[in-house]
Amino acid sequence: MIHALSHIFVWFAASAVPAAGAAGASITAGAAGAAGAAGAGGGWGGTLTLAWRPFIDPIDAHGVWMLLLLPLVFGLAVGYKALRVGGFERYWRSVLTWSAMVIACMIGLALAVYLIASVLVRWAAHGG
Repeated sequence: MIHALSHIFVWFAASAVPAAGAAGASITAGAAGAAGAAGAGGGWGGTLTLAWRPFIDPIDAHGVWMLLLLPLVFGLAVGYKALRVGGFERYWRSVLTWSAMVIACMIGLALAVYLIASVLVRWAAHGG
């Protein structure tokens, strides 16, 4: 119910704000409150900040998203090895080994796809 109300509020707020090009109006996700809601230039003109919703409004990590794979792989290794390893004396070594293997496989697959794609592009460029 609350989730549906938040979508209605976002729709209403977006429809009340002039176009993004007009007076710099925009709606962004953030946790700072409604700071700067009454901007200059007539109309809305400011930024309406809403609460951050993790799965609906993801963080802007386009430049560093590959680095986020490292804690993801480590977390998966911790959970997987907690179920698979018999004793705690080998647990952390097994977690680190599994994490390194998965990261090495990701790097190897990325290199393989890059090499195959570059060979196919050169082959297609020369008339196949």
